Amino acid sequence: MQVSGKDKFQVLKTANNRFGKAEKLCGELDIDRLYKQGTSFLSHPVVFYYIPQPDLLKSQVLVSVSKKKFKNAVDRNLIKRRLREAYRLNKSILQHAHHIGMVYVGNSILEYNLIRKSVVEGLAKIETTSTAPSN
Repeated sequence: MQVSGKDKFQVLKTANNRFGKAEKLCGELDIDRLYKQGTSFLSHPVVFYYIPQPDLLKSQVLVSVSKKKFKNAVDRNLIKRRLREAYRLNKSILQHAHHIGMVYVGNSILEYNLIRKSVVEGLAKIETTSTAPSN
């Protein structure tokens, strides 16, 4: 059976890969708590902040790019779009809900594949550290 070009994309849509409003971290109190009390680590070029949230059904994500390093809004938006897309396609790595902050700290705009690799490594680290037994 031969699959046409349009049908190939239908297969990708069947998975729940949406990134809707419910998955965006936008409350000021939650964001302040994430930066002050959250755990952070670097997966170059992204710094991850996270706090486990057992009462949530889905993780909520904040994406940030420095205006100081990237003066043009077009560049900041491109990086944020790449970060969101990498998260959207790989969010299935997370089995538990978290508040997650992704802050791009690179000095230049990297290719999508490098950003995706960093996001996948970061999400995997969040999941393994949050499920590790505490002593």
